[in-house]
Amino acid sequence: IAAGTGFTKMALYRHVPSRAALVALMVDTALGAPAAPLAPAARPFPGVPAGEWRERLAGWARAMLAVLREHPWLLAAMPGHRVLGPNETDWIESALVALADTGLAGDEQLDAVFLVVGHVRNVAQQSVSSPTAYRDEPEELMSSMVAGATGEHADRYPALTAAVGSAEGARDNALAFGLDRILDGLELLIDRRREGSAT
Repeated sequence: IAAGTGFTKMALYRHVPSRAALVALMVDTALGAPAAPLAPAARPFPGVPAGEWRERLAGWARAMLAVLREHPWLLAAMPGHRVLGPNETDWIESALVALADTGLAGDEQLDAVFLVVGHVRNVAQQSVSSPTAYRDEPEELMSSMVAGATGEHADRYPALTAAVGSAEGARDNALAFGLDRILDGLELLIDRRREGSAT
């Protein structure tokens, strides 16, 4: 940042009080505001029609993955205790709005969002840690690695060999598969909450 702005490193702190504040500004700027329909201009965010929470949360996850892939340094900068900026807070708010009328308690809504975030971060980490040719296809990289490891020893690893062989041709399915399983579980819980409130 200092080099890009023509300042010395210490001169930056004439404009921000600390390194933590500088990192917070960087994170919030890189995240940007979530795009519509995740974050319409109106405040508070409009509610999500019944039955659409799943699609909204899935879209939110895909949008977050795109940001993390574009700015991979966020994966190291975001964990831990720090100040949340307005853009990041908007991201959290827009995810919670999707779950607001599902019957989940507030703590359950937060846990659900953090669960989705954890999955998105894991997929993003695999992507940015992969060679450039495999950035958007982590499954293909894994298949290549496994094929190299098993080599001529398929008889020793029959289950692994069969699994990799059957997955040949799959592309970038890690996000969708894991996200669908998370949302399936949430849907079961939401249905139970609604059934309980109806009795």
